[in-house]
Amino acid sequence: MSEPFEHRRLTVRETVVARIAHDVRQPLTSIVITGAAAKQLLEQSPPDLEAVKRMLDEIVGASFRANEVFESNRVLIEDRSSRKKN
Repeated sequence: MSEPFEHRRLTVRETVVARIAHDVRQPLTSIVITGAAAKQLLEQSPPDLEAVKRMLDEIVGASFRANEVFESNRVLIEDRSSRKKN
């Protein structure tokens, strides 16, 4: 394998990994922040249960978004693998 090709391949791989990390980190950060805020609301007297319910809905939504990132990248990787075989 030629050196410029190998360098380009590594650069592409690093770019893809950075994109995946960014796409996954966003919903996971949202889950952590919203979960911590919901916990604080539950510790109040009296707790704001309606706000906590809304936050739990946000956490569920962020979980689905994280799953979509994993799924879309899995499909992309499988598609590339199948194209290499053909």
